[in-house]
Amino acid sequence: MNIQIKIVAKTGGSSNRLASFGEAAQRVGITKTLLVSEGDVLSASVYAKYVDITDHNETVNATPLANALLGMLSGGILGGENPISSTSVEDGLTGLAASGTSDSNEPQAYFNYILLDKSYNYVDAGFKQLTTAAADDGTGSGTHELLEFESITIPQDGYIMIFVSNESEELTEVYFDDLMINHHKTELIQADDYYPFGLTFNSYTKNYSQAQKYKYNGKELEEETDLYDYGARFYDVAVGRFSTIDPLSDFENQESWTGYHYTLNNPISKTDPTGMLSTDVVENEDGTYTVVGGDAEDGDKSIYVVSQDESGNYERTGDVIGESVTTHSFFGENGQAVKGAVIDPNSTEGQDFIDQEIIAGDPNLVEYALNAGNGDDFDLKDRKIKEAVAEGKTPDQHRYRGSVTSDGKFGSARDFGNIGAGIVASRNKLNWRGTRLAFDAYQSYKSGELKTEGMPTQKAQKVGFKIGVGLRKNEIGKISFNRFGE
Repeated sequence: MNIQIKIVAKTGGSSNRLASFGEAAQRVGITKTLLVSEGDVLSASVYAKYVDITDHNETVNATPLANALLGMLSGGILGGENPISSTSVEDGLTGLAASGTSDSNEPQAYFNYILLDKSYNYVDAGFKQLTTAAADDGTGSGTHELLEFESITIPQDGYIMIFVSNESEELTEVYFDDLMINHHKTELIQADDYYPFGLTFNSYTKNYSQAQKYKYNGKELEEETDLYDYGARFYDVAVGRFSTIDPLSDFENQESWTGYHYTLNNPISKTDPTGMLSTDVVENEDGTYTVVGGDAEDGDKSIYVVSQDESGNYERTGDVIGESVTTHSFFGENGQAVKGAVIDPNSTEGQDFIDQEIIAGDPNLVEYALNAGNGDDFDLKDRKIKEAVAEGKTPDQHRYRGSVTSDGKFGSARDFGNIGAGIVASRNKLNWRGTRLAFDAYQSYKSGELKTEGMPTQKAQKVGFKIGVGLRKNEIGKISFNRFGE
């Protein structure tokens, strides 16, 4: 039989085409099966025309069409693995029938897709039917019709089958040409599977991609220590324990548990709190604020203004004066808010100390270590402590006095002293692991016993360490840094 090219091909050249005359084996033409991932987006199009006949009123039988598709896919999907079943295809064809309305006055010719999951179970389907706009009287005078799916978003990993079909029982010549599929793949940067306590397996990281720091439970992994930052403490997935004792262990009736345990040894059904602490303050007549409490488990660094009712209870007014420099700026080593500490929004004492004495002064490690305690030059927290105690303040209330940073955050005098320590260590080319070991060794030396510095101290030192890294990379170095963030 001679078929005129101008009837068949839209582009005028040779074409991949289906010319089906209604036989079961000829129902399916061009077929493409693709492996797809959740989030992928596909678009697909094909041009078609048909030689017009008068009656197109047929009923589609899914079984021969399914068999035809299976014949096209003999050996299975993608290299012959995991052969697809006729049930999966027939379910897909049933889904096709339900995915739209087929017009019996037009040829039963379609552009289709069937989406299967990774186990080849039906997920979704769709079709576009050829219309009378594609009719040709056999002379080639007709116009090809564009059938297209502009956007197919993949809901889960699996496979998509895209194919053309002519399901007409009556003799109908249908020609498809210029099939095009665009597959926009979701870019996988990193994937990790975790054991319950956080060890990884089946990990994947794309080459040359930026490191992803937030991993297990969304926590930041410290590369140098290989510990996760949980806010209140650092967690070691290798042993399933925190590196320091729970600062609230004395207050939570946990006598039967070690202070280092994680999720009560049940990470499948329990999670540990973040340790992030919000602070409650009351406003004073002179514009300062006094710390009266805080929430140790609410995941919030904001400093809230509260008022006291007739019963003596505090309620938040809705006003927020800002955020603290670290999650522990106004909390002691025991995890409790330092009540009575005063925050002065007009004071830049801490920022001035960092800018003038640490960054501009640029002390070396020995100089700093010899003058960082006992009220010496770099011991900001204890400056004028005798006068404060004489006025009725406790030592901690004075050490946790608050001032504002250049970017509007609030830190305690103890914060700023520890930030200075972190800057000095980093600028003198210590890494974070070495910095932690040095600080803990110094703390142990001063106390006469093996000790690890508390979380308020560690968090502030880490802020300073990051500032020091930035200064070290800057040839000028001695500039005011205003990025006081964890």
